[in-house]
Amino acid sequence: MNILIITNFFFPNVHIASFRMEAYAKYLNLAGFNVHVLTEGNEDIYTLWEGCHIYYVKELINFRVNKINKNDSLVNKYFKIFINYFSRYLFLDNKVNWRKRAIKKLNEIQKTVDINIVLSSYGYLSPHLIAYSIKNKCKKIKWFADFRDEMASHPLNPRIINIRLGFIEKKIAKYADYIISVSGPIIDDFKQKYDKKFLEINNGYDFEEVMEYDKQNNFTISYIGRIGIAKLDNILLALSTLKIQNKICPNFVLKIIGSNRRINTPININSNILFIEQVQHNEAIIEMTKSDVLLLVIPNNKRKGVYSGKLFDYLGINRYILALVDKNDVAAQLINVTKSGVVADYSNINEIMNSVLELYNKWLDDISPNKDWTIIKNYTRKNQVCKFIDIISGKSKI
Repeated sequence: MNILIITNFFFPNVHIASFRMEAYAKYLNLAGFNVHVLTEGNEDIYTLWEGCHIYYVKELINFRVNKINKNDSLVNKYFKIFINYFSRYLFLDNKVNWRKRAIKKLNEIQKTVDINIVLSSYGYLSPHLIAYSIKNKCKKIKWFADFRDEMASHPLNPRIINIRLGFIEKKIAKYADYIISVSGPIIDDFKQKYDKKFLEINNGYDFEEVMEYDKQNNFTISYIGRIGIAKLDNILLALSTLKIQNKICPNFVLKIIGSNRRINTPININSNILFIEQVQHNEAIIEMTKSDVLLLVIPNNKRKGVYSGKLFDYLGINRYILALVDKNDVAAQLINVTKSGVVADYSNINEIMNSVLELYNKWLDDISPNKDWTIIKNYTRKNQVCKFIDIISGKSKI
């Protein structure tokens, strides 16, 4: 059986979307399927990766969002703002040129490969739109549309963007055989709009579990990843207050690894904060093992169903998780059911302080984590992809 994966994110791109699609490709190949991946690359080239056929297609015209740097001149800054605004509202999908070139490559592929199943990945609309064109021409092909997150109901999008995306989402939902997403609440949102078959596939982790626990000489909390809407202000205030009150050792360490920007920190804990530049994913795993506590921050908002990709990596490491999240959402529920750490409301400073103290006292008393590994192992990427394999193999039905 030939499976075609269409995605803009794939190896060697370092992105949560890349890791997700790489897992599909790798484990589908190991299960005996012939896997072909149509993806974006720096040049037009065909290669093999993990036994899969990879077709890289270069984007010749860049409509991607331009990053605004602090060193940009005022003129350059406003030019980038204009380009970003123009491209987002005009195209919705910044990969228009790549899509045309990818369809051309797809036509070449189909001359020698009889595609049975198509798996397309969002974000960027192009993969879903390419899959739509394939399904429209050949109804017998099974199409799995992996949305990962929301499309037309994403709370961070302007309303006009979501309205326009809604028309495209309806078209995709009409023709796709299955809709895939990363969590129950997001799938429930889709179910309210469409009478389709749905499949929940979480992101997961893809490394051998680190079950031993090595206590650090100084109480060490690590935050891995970029700082976006997940601001660290509340944990910084909590740590600053605890230090002032002499409730925590003065030489504790907060490691911030891979942040794309510096943050303003309380003066009294400046010496406690260690900034580490972005590292490769395998190095990030090593950094996690050099910690006592792994910090997860997801702001409270109307958006439900957000795990955050780093949570699954945190699960696979035998360290306590300190989660500043919505206590009624999926991340908190998963941490609680796997006995992986402590949950505090993102906006409640007293709860955060008490949670830090609880974990600090465990560190003082040499109490190692006691996670439920039976549940945690369900969240390996391999086991998550097996849900997909069971569906296409006919072992499981929705």
